[in-house]
Amino acid sequence: MKKILISVGKLIGVHFVEENYVAPVFRLGIYRRVCGPGLFWVIPILESVGQPVKIGIRFTSLKVPGALSSDSIPIDIDLQIFFRFDPERTQRRIAAQFVRLPDRVLADIAKGYADSFLREVVANFTAEDICSRKAVARIKRQLSRILTDRLAFLGYVIDLDKGVLIQAITASPEFQQTMLDAKRYEVTLRVLNAYQAADVDQALYAELVKSLAKSDGSMFFSLAEALNFPKSVRGNGH
Repeated sequence: MKKILISVGKLIGVHFVEENYVAPVFRLGIYRRVCGPGLFWVIPILESVGQPVKIGIRFTSLKVPGALSSDSIPIDIDLQIFFRFDPERTQRRIAAQFVRLPDRVLADIAKGYADSFLREVVANFTAEDICSRKAVARIKRQLSRILTDRLAFLGYVIDLDKGVLIQAITASPEFQQTMLDAKRYEVTLRVLNAYQAADVDQALYAELVKSLAKSDGSMFFSLAEALNFPKSVRGNGH
């Protein structure tokens, strides 16, 4: 019964499109407008309806390999782009082409622009900031803003806050090892700084005393006096 009603409706120009979709309408094969969601009417014979176009949220995943940081370190970034395509937000001549494209091609267009723009954004940050995720929020925000501004003419809409999701950031093994070594040095310096300066001096004096004690005694005491060692240290030598 439902199929019969749909067929009868189409004969008189009545069509239906589901929520989050619009239908492109062509007059004598030339794109004119989009209609929907819901019921809409077209002129029978003169106008025809194309395949529904999704205007709801879409997403696509991509991997951007070898994006160079400001200090020329290659970074691999995995991310997802969330976007909508709305034919009514672009010029008719552009919409006429894009409403005919399959979903895969629309996603590939977004991926191509995202790859190029992400490389531009990453070049503004150091590899250390990127890999330590200090700059991730700023990268996401900047990329979302650039995609919004530069893809608007194609009818793409990207949320500034939730349009980009960075899933993974990977640097070269050599750079990762350098970062690990730097962390180790940082921890070592913190441990050394935790000691009082006098304690460090006392330890150094003690090591020097042990070395000099193995040599001539007169040389030891003359050096101790010349270096103004604490009396407690000089006293230990008697």
